[in-house]
Amino acid sequence: MLAKAYLRLSMFHFFDTTMLNFTKIRSTTCPKSLESN
Repeated sequence: MLAKAYLRLSMFHFFDTTMLNFTKIRSTTCPKSLESN
């Protein structure tokens, strides 16, 4: 039970940081496409 919750939390954290890095890279690489969206 605890292991499953920890796994879910770590996966969510990993996904959150990945999305944050992706958006940061997107904004620095092509801000125009980000604005049009």
